[in-house]
Amino acid sequence: MTLIKNLDFEVKKVYNSKIGLELVIPLVLVFGTVLFLTISEKPDWIRITILLLAILFITHIFLTTNYTIEGDNLTIRSGFLINKSIDIKTIKKISETNNPISSPAISIDKLK
Repeated sequence: MTLIKNLDFEVKKVYNSKIGLELVIPLVLVFGTVLFLTISEKPDWIRITILLLAILFITHIFLTTNYTIEGDNLTIRSGFLINKSIDIKTIKKISETNNPISSPAISIDKLK
């Protein structure tokens, strides 16, 4: 019979950010309209390339914004721009906010 003593392993849990339609719809409308107008006129490949790169960048941010809890750490990631770790023990308060600059999230509904 084997006894397992002091088994320490950390569980890693990843939560993806909610993607709010209140941000997606205006972005799709603006970028779609600009892309359509750029292509329908005399196509300027430099403008089209810059626009497509901007669309890819925003898509990357939307798909890679997540929150990881591992042990006592909360890691906030948003693309390659934000990679911040917070010791969970230092969190004093969690509240709902609609402030767009309060934290990295892809929705108006967020926690701070």
